[in-house]
Amino acid sequence: SSALFGQRIPADVSFCRERPVLNKIHAVPFFYVCHKKLEPEKLLGMVSDRSAVEKAFEYAKRFHAGQKRRDGSPFILHPYRAALELISWGMDDTTVIAGLLHDLIEDTEVSKDDIAGNFGPEAAEIVEALTKIKEIPDVSKDVENLRMLIMAMSRDIRVIILRLADKLDNTRTVGFLDEAARRRFSSSIPDISAPLAHRRGMNVVKTELEDRAF
Repeated sequence: SSALFGQRIPADVSFCRERPVLNKIHAVPFFYVCHKKLEPEKLLGMVSDRSAVEKAFEYAKRFHAGQKRRDGSPFILHPYRAALELISWGMDDTTVIAGLLHDLIEDTEVSKDDIAGNFGPEAAEIVEALTKIKEIPDVSKDVENLRMLIMAMSRDIRVIILRLADKLDNTRTVGFLDEAARRRFSSSIPDISAPLAHRRGMNVVKTELEDRAF
């Protein structure tokens, strides 16, 4: 392990970004660290329905097998980290399960009915709603109407919370992109993602999204 600002950093984590992000509220640098490997016990030790969450983890792991992120890391690390984020925000097990499964409809042959049959209709509805939201172009001349459309499509507020966890992890892991690509990816954060976090009272998330967008 190594030391950072007096804290020990375990050997099994790596930095998602190559430089510190300035926290505009406290004006001190902080880093987000990414685990290089999956640690299901860390995930399962913080949920109520361990069996259901473990089933979702294994299900996502099976269907994402062989898929890679653009940085070359196993794709499953993204929903795993999103689920950990949701747990840290105090979300219920259904939302955590949806977090683990949230890219399956978009990126695999798994359907909404498959998810409903294995994990219940609530989780399936959350995943389907998120998938539809992600299909909406981020760029619009009328950002307020776009925000309202997203809210209308998210009758269950857990969809918005999951979208923020998804966006936050993606924003933390864009360091491998060139500057132009990072700017394109981050262009919707000030107008869409950060205001949605603010409306939910998630000001720490809002601040980090804004910090990482520039």
